[in-house]
Amino acid sequence: MSALFFATILQILFIPMLRKLNGNLKSGSEWTANRTALAVQNGGAKSGSGSGSGSETALGMGHANANNAMRGMGMLGTLTAFSTVSNSPVTEWLAGGTRRPLDPMARMEKKYQKASWKEWIRHGENWGSTYYDREQLNISGINALRNPDHFAVNNGVIAGHRNMRSVIGVGGVNTRRGAAAVIEGMMEDGNGTVNNALAALRAAGFTDENLMYDAWRARSYVERNTEDEPLFFKPVMAADSALRNFQDNRTEANLAELENSVLRLRRAHPGGVRFTNDRVESLGIDYMANPNKAHYEELRKATENTNGMSTLDFGNGNGPVTLSGRDAQRLTTWIGNEHALNAVNALDTILAMPAGSLDSDLAKKNIAALRDVMSAASSDDIWAVDQNRTPWNPAPPQPTSMP
Repeated sequence: MSALFFATILQILFIPMLRKLNGNLKSGSEWTANRTALAVQNGGAKSGSGSGSGSETALGMGHANANNAMRGMGMLGTLTAFSTVSNSPVTEWLAGGTRRPLDPMARMEKKYQKASWKEWIRHGENWGSTYYDREQLNISGINALRNPDHFAVNNGVIAGHRNMRSVIGVGGVNTRRGAAAVIEGMMEDGNGTVNNALAALRAAGFTDENLMYDAWRARSYVERNTEDEPLFFKPVMAADSALRNFQDNRTEANLAELENSVLRLRRAHPGGVRFTNDRVESLGIDYMANPNKAHYEELRKATENTNGMSTLDFGNGNGPVTLSGRDAQRLTTWIGNEHALNAVNALDTILAMPAGSLDSDLAKKNIAALRDVMSAASSDDIWAVDQNRTPWNPAPPQPTSMP
């Protein structure tokens, strides 16, 4: 609207004057050309000495003479005038600093230039690196979407394989699991932050605005509350935070982010610990059947006995086991792997539910099972640093015998 108003003012004030100027310039140009031609044709004699007429027309000039403004060139002259006025610095001042204000894209170009200048002022010589940083984030998000196996752990086909059907579908563009995967890839491989989530999703081809914002909010909750979890190992903290969010608000986006967090825990503890003495692994099985602080403290002391042997008995009928400090250390890692695998299996049960069952009693039961697993993992995380549970740790689920 402002451009139209400005153009109207220009027409009223400048166009008549420019048209008159155009005619005068053209008349003068033709007069000069005519006099030059007459001089050549008369052999250098004064044009007035022949016929004695100052209005004599040279050969080849046709009807164009000094009194003819060549009205047929009026449109070109008008366009030239518009271009001249639009590109004038004076016009730019009158238009509030907008370059070429008669250009239909002038206002948008001005906004883009101001944004670019602002970033340049803020980043200076690092402007190029910020561009490549964003490109790095986008590429990492796209690669995450193209490679659904990237987030599967290395113990075969599990719930994290986003080609598998689930209660929230499969992975891909404009899907819940696909969005969660892109954000995870962008943050994990691209070293980005949750604030870059929407840019990475759009770069990966996502167009569903509501779905993208839901995925961003789900991850934002986990990132925001992870540090508030009274735990020590960040993957356990993130999984607890995501589980708490999904339990309070059972949406597909929150479940997709819970899948991300549990798989992140499994990637941190992918398995692979083996023992030359099978009795050591049986000791770990006994512990997992009844994890408690007293047994964990015994195991922790055994890890410090690097030059001797320790004898442990965690009950469950397998009897005492004698092991070295190295085996005790490996057993500690094995226990962490088992907690992560149990969490994946419990998550698998939730994902395998029928579509539309997130608010069902079956979902409540399966969520309780995952809570039980994560409670045990959280306890070991606390005991590993010789701490006690606090009132702010996630509560284990109530016994199944209770109403």
